[in-house]
Amino acid sequence: MTSQTFEETQKQFTELPQKLYYTWLSNFPSIINAFNIPENLDKLLELQYELAKNYIAAEEIALNLVLTTQKQWWDSYFDVLKKLSEPKPQPKVD
Repeated sequence: MTSQTFEETQKQFTELPQKLYYTWLSNFPSIINAFNIPENLDKLLELQYELAKNYIAAEEIALNLVLTTQKQWWDSYFDVLKKLSEPKPQPKVD
């Protein structure tokens, strides 16, 4: 892997927890409201729906990061193989 690709991969791995945290934090008010016991089933179902939707959004972020990283790794792998397979110029002997 090139150093740029490696740095990019490391950056994405460090950004993943931050993205997941902010996704969770942006929905924290609806989680706090869960402690006020709802008086009807509709409110409870709405809360469960929001939690499931937010979990799926966080999972989507995580999966996209994994897929992007994997694609970059394979691209780098094949780039290195291509460079290794190129014929190297032979020095001229006089």
